[in-house]
Amino acid sequence: MHLSKTIAASILICTTSMSAVARSDGRSGDDPAPPYSEPTERLLELCQNPDASPEEVGAAIRDGADPKAVIEVSTRIPILGNRERMVRRTALQVAAMTIRDPQVIRLMIDAGAKMNSNLVQLAANHNPNPGVIVELLDLWNQVPKARDLNRILLFSEACESNESVAVIRWFLETQGQNPNATSK
Repeated sequence: MHLSKTIAASILICTTSMSAVARSDGRSGDDPAPPYSEPTERLLELCQNPDASPEEVGAAIRDGADPKAVIEVSTRIPILGNRERMVRRTALQVAAMTIRDPQVIRLMIDAGAKMNSNLVQLAANHNPNPGVIVELLDLWNQVPKARDLNRILLFSEACESNESVAVIRWFLETQGQNPNATSK
């Protein structure tokens, strides 16, 4: 029950903060995002393509794409029984959920996208490649004064949401996760 409350609070905080960001631009939280430049549009499309390469993403960034751009994408929400819902996400968040090549994630962060613990959680919940989770954990561990991530919670959420056997196997084999462990 506590886990459900924590997740619900996280979703509420994220939704509230996204509305605040939208209002700071003079828009309400429900208004559509402003049109982006062609390179940014291309980057947002690439972030939704599981097979996007670092070369393609790098070219879009060199052409002036904004790695902090926001797009509305369909996302499975575990607290809603894995039902899909349209959610505003940054290009990096979408890439963490979708793209299979971990080099793309590093490239976007090097280009100015902001690393946060939510990215690790999104990758654990949605990305089929454990290598992306490894890359994000490595990047997270390089953040000064980064808090420790609750790996039991990450594993638990991956088991609930991620359809990739490879990700679950990675948690069991390399992270020493116990399928019977409980989170605080």
